[in-house]
Amino acid sequence: MWADWNGIYAADKWRWKIFEALRDSDAVIVLISRNSLGSHWCWREYEKAIELGKRILPVLISPAPAGRVSPTR
Repeated sequence: MWADWNGIYAADKWRWKIFEALRDSDAVIVLISRNSLGSHWCWREYEKAIELGKRILPVLISPAPAGRVSPTR
């Protein structure tokens, strides 16, 4: 399991660190909240996990506004 417990340093290439972790994972837990649904980067990570054929385990941590199921871009 990979989690960003200690933070990714500003000088790190954070997107690549996250994508490497996705690549090396068997499954991805997606925390669904109002904020994550509105986040371009959360959607990008989700799309990358699908592209890599990862098992997706969605966890609803706060309800989304009615009818809101796609990212705002």
